[in-house]
Amino acid sequence: MNTAMPHSCSRAEGRYTHPVLFYGSPHKAGNTRRLVEQVCPGLPLAAEPEIISAYDLRIRPCCDCRSCYHGECPLNDDGMGELLEKFQQADLLICALPIYFNGLPAPMKAIVDRSQQLFVKRFVQREAVSSPLRPGILLTTAGSPDRISNSGGGAMEGAYSSPAVSVSGGVREIIRMFYGCLGVSLAGHIALSDMDQSPDIAVDPSQIQEIRRRLQEWQI
Repeated sequence: MNTAMPHSCSRAEGRYTHPVLFYGSPHKAGNTRRLVEQVCPGLPLAAEPEIISAYDLRIRPCCDCRSCYHGECPLNDDGMGELLEKFQQADLLICALPIYFNGLPAPMKAIVDRSQQLFVKRFVQREAVSSPLRPGILLTTAGSPDRISNSGGGAMEGAYSSPAVSVSGGVREIIRMFYGCLGVSLAGHIALSDMDQSPDIAVDPSQIQEIRRRLQEWQI
């Protein structure tokens, strides 16, 4: 997915010169794309984001071979090594994805799992990190309501062990951990849900303003 955003995301007063958008939807013009187009113009960007589409890559899943505990991942020649370099070079990382089955789309899940190699370096081997934490943003869309109750009736009644499951909350924690492996801290999350019933993209402007404020004040 190498096309630029239809509406310019860059701003003359922006401070982020190398933003990267990690795009996890198979649809080039679906709900997730429209959410990105609403949010990005409100961010303090000095350049258009470099767009990396998970569905354009062919990243193999982690096979838990444990090679990363003793050296480099032997699978990195599938593009994962280059992808990690791009993530490391970004001064702002934006993840945008639809929520499928209360989780990540499969290509994005494979990439997140393969970041185990960074988890090992940062948190197991305790390699020194010279650069400060960079900010990251998460944008999610979901067809179901964000809170799904067992007592709601219909096909999903009784499918969950807890009274109400947060669809976006679980994904947010996965991305938070992924960001931690990359040296990125989650600065904000905008979640749209129940889009099967209400497909209109309507982001509360105050959410964008709050994320913008955090990004402007971020110490980088």
